[in-house]
Amino acid sequence: MDVLSYPVLVNPAPAVDRWRIQRRRVVARSISMGISVLIWAVIWWFNRENLWAGFWWFLGISLGISGGLLVWSIVRMVLARRSVNALHEGLALGLGRDGIFLEGPVPWSAIRAFLVKPAGMGPSATLVVVSKAGTWRTVPLQLLDQTPAAVDNAVRALSGNRLGIDLAPIDRGISVERQLRLVVS
Repeated sequence: MDVLSYPVLVNPAPAVDRWRIQRRRVVARSISMGISVLIWAVIWWFNRENLWAGFWWFLGISLGISGGLLVWSIVRMVLARRSVNALHEGLALGLGRDGIFLEGPVPWSAIRAFLVKPAGMGPSATLVVVSKAGTWRTVPLQLLDQTPAAVDNAVRALSGNRLGIDLAPIDRGISVERQLRLVVS
């Protein structure tokens, strides 16, 4: 099959940058938590004989918020690291006159639609390839070395203008299920 006329490669830089940012946030939150504990310890040390009634409440709320933010940052760092570990170098999506290559060759006649899933809370919008058999395959748009518009132009050109990628859901936040209903009808 001629599916590599237009290769779209994986660009790991955004995912690695996201992981580095999350790692820096964990370090910053840890330092902030340490400074908060130190300040509260100093306040307690100098006022331990006559603490005001709300001291322990303020201490608990302050350290609870700092601890919660630290835990949230750690969770986001772990998720970012998982996405970096799941990356592979090389071809993300191959496009050609005969079809696409996404985990194997798929002819144009077997593809129902190309949909875009908005990012939501994730790091990137996702390109969803729906086959006529009902299987779904996904590719994060942020990890591609081409812009979504360039991939759309290649899909339209190489499929003979039978298929295209509607990029409007990225701006409007339309769900994949609603897009599929619009395509089918």
